[in-house]
Amino acid sequence: MALVAVVVVCGTASAWAKLGHATVAKIAEQNLTPKAKKCLTKYLDGKSIVHYASHADYYKSEWLVDVGFDPSNAKRVVSYSHTFCVDDDCRVAKTFRDGDKFMKNCVYFADQKIAELKEHHRDMDDSERLIAIALIVHWLGDMHCPAHIRYPDNDSAGKYTVYYKNKKTTMHELWDLGLIDDRHPWSFTDFAALLDTFDKKQIAEVTAGTIYDWGRESAIASRHIHNVKEGEKLKRLAWMNANSELLESQLRKAGYRLAAVLNDIFK
Repeated sequence: MALVAVVVVCGTASAWAKLGHATVAKIAEQNLTPKAKKCLTKYLDGKSIVHYASHADYYKSEWLVDVGFDPSNAKRVVSYSHTFCVDDDCRVAKTFRDGDKFMKNCVYFADQKIAELKEHHRDMDDSERLIAIALIVHWLGDMHCPAHIRYPDNDSAGKYTVYYKNKKTTMHELWDLGLIDDRHPWSFTDFAALLDTFDKKQIAEVTAGTIYDWGRESAIASRHIHNVKEGEKLKRLAWMNANSELLESQLRKAGYRLAAVLNDIFK
């Protein structure tokens, strides 16, 4: 099975970076039903969903077209929809505006791909189906990253300068990798094992509702991160300790919700 795509530089737009996305996918994999696992093994040619967790970062240019956007109209290829916008009440739009240069609604596009895969996965060709699975795996991670949510009063997705450990970075980069890398020196399998601790009742509570409910919940939980202002110097331990619970909660929820989505598609 082959993917025909142009590899592009992914920059700093990828939520959670490789470690976070792999952790989300591993948690999901550990909670798949036997039927979903069998289907995915078949459709991914024996590879784990973890293998494809960051592919949407590597193949932006081609996969933009796959979700209905012509990247030739954009100034930069990273205009791919890793983020999503919410209103003042943190509600996620169930569409995106035609003509937008930057598709800021990964929740909407994930919902579209989920419906498409659920309805047509048996009829898709190998490449089309693999791309749909990989996009869903990636977008479920993206939508739970606090710095990938755009608010009416802060549309930056964390792309503003802060200082951490006396080094210049951005709030976006801290949430993509900095906090995970600084606090948790583990492999993705270790991290997934440490986070995958919920019982069936807790998982049922986390996975209740729709993908739009999950997006709104993420937006409400994450809004406070923008209390940090442009140029602020963060105290490492205080900032890390204040945000580690949100980090772990979002990764855990993303993993369980990804599993719920895939189990429903392939039930």
